[in-house]
Amino acid sequence: MSTSLAVRGRMVEALKLDLVGPLGGHALASEMLPGWVRPSNWYLTGFLIPVGTPPEKSSDPDEDEDIDVVPEVAGLAEESNDERRAAKKGYFPSSMGLSFLAPKEASSLTVTVRWGDYTPAETPGADGKPISIWQRQACEKAVRVALRPAPRRERPSRSR
Repeated sequence: MSTSLAVRGRMVEALKLDLVGPLGGHALASEMLPGWVRPSNWYLTGFLIPVGTPPEKSSDPDEDEDIDVVPEVAGLAEESNDERRAAKKGYFPSSMGLSFLAPKEASSLTVTVRWGDYTPAETPGADGKPISIWQRQACEKAVRVALRPAPRRERPSRSR
């Protein structure tokens, strides 16, 4: 019989796996996703790509499949349909923001960043023929972040 605390722990673990994937040391840390499944769509929190990724690799190649959906009359009258199509193209994110509170005495903090890198690979199938997969490698890095002092705000003087 499981306790409510044990059940809660399993639910939290399942939620973490669905949102961000397995951490290093987890049984699934080196998971293999089927080749037809995009890792970018597998976890609910999304993904980041490295800064400086070439433009041909920094957007979704499948996004162009519905390019004819852009209506001829969309946008400004002086824009061509090609310009509207180019403006529609979305690029993958390469950064994210994080807000938090720190004591005013703190000059830096150390953040542990964990992620999974996926590379295309092949593995032998049941019939011995290679099957395309995405191989996950769990990564972790501690990063020191310098904190800038908050700008001093002048308090407005009270006039009487």
